[in-house]
Amino acid sequence: MNSFIQDSAIDLSLDLQQHYAHLLVFPQCYDSFIPAPHLPISALLDFTNLPPFDHSLTVADLHRFFTSEHCVTNDVPADFLDRSLPPLSLSTQLLNTFSQAYHDGVKSVKDPWFLGNLPFWVVQYWHDLGCAIAAKERWSLARDWLSGQRENADTDLAAAIDEVFSSLQVLGWGTTLRGPAAALQVLDLAEFLSSTPMKGRFIDAMLRDRSVRWFIEAYKAVNKTDLIKKAFALCKAGEDDKSNLSFESLTSIDTLRDLRDLPRTDPDMWQRIQLRSTTMRINDDSVDAEVSLPEDDVVESDGVDDEAPLEVVLEHIMSDKTYVPEGYIMGTDGSLIVDGAADKHCDMISPSDSEGIEEAGRGKRRRIANTQYGEYDAH
Repeated sequence: MNSFIQDSAIDLSLDLQQHYAHLLVFPQCYDSFIPAPHLPISALLDFTNLPPFDHSLTVADLHRFFTSEHCVTNDVPADFLDRSLPPLSLSTQLLNTFSQAYHDGVKSVKDPWFLGNLPFWVVQYWHDLGCAIAAKERWSLARDWLSGQRENADTDLAAAIDEVFSSLQVLGWGTTLRGPAAALQVLDLAEFLSSTPMKGRFIDAMLRDRSVRWFIEAYKAVNKTDLIKKAFALCKAGEDDKSNLSFESLTSIDTLRDLRDLPRTDPDMWQRIQLRSTTMRINDDSVDAEVSLPEDDVVESDGVDDEAPLEVVLEHIMSDKTYVPEGYIMGTDGSLIVDGAADKHCDMISPSDSEGIEEAGRGKRRRIANTQYGEYDAH
């Protein structure tokens, strides 16, 4: 490699970068020979006057393209447009090393197979035209693959293939994708239209930030009242799916009536959903027996159970809270409260029986097994 292509990179100022970029701008009259990036893929495939690549040249020939001889004109020979191009990998490398080569004394560019020197802008022209040629080659393979799949496709697959062909008439061949796949070019989609395994970078592009996006979208969704109501309303049950988990259904007259009649219409179901045990009782002979239970399963003997049974509550609600069962009173909020709950559920001790009573206090009360949830584990 020539001495002006050094391994050490230079620190380019903004002015120098702009100067090098100006040297690479080719005359506007050559723009028409390069398909514009926004040109549809189908139009690119119809381009017939694109020169071929010269695959005999490789990156190892990089040094053959730079010379310290001056170029006396900014124009190119008449046969320049008919010449083959260096491969895209080589023209890309030429473009990347141009600023360093120019800093090291390069004066012009030359084509290894032709005499004479060429202006610097030829490097940019080779690269831009090479991108279009490479894109046409890849999309040609993709179109041929699609046509082959279309021959024996069923109705659904044929419709999908036709939709892809329609997209080829809209997508610009050199544009960039949007959204999570913004790191990919439209050209990368051509690799999806083949039987080769998908590359990891494409999978990364499809999944990039998706977990965060999914979480944010889910968070927004669960905070939409209408959506949550709809979800509960779709949880249906009963004959003809007439009941559901919506608030309106759970508090409706029909649902409350069904719950009220459940002990009669389906005794087994009623037995399973009751919270209050009806099968486990402590007989009179064992009431005073101390039962050793874990602390969580022990209830203080002076506790008061003022909770009304479910059937009583339902009957109260069905009467629009005008009926108060015997032994209950209605609180200020409309709820049922056991009347005299302390007298019903606490053993009263007369003064004459107080002698010999063990000292009471925290940790010294007699512990009695809780019978309210005796068969709760069987639910």
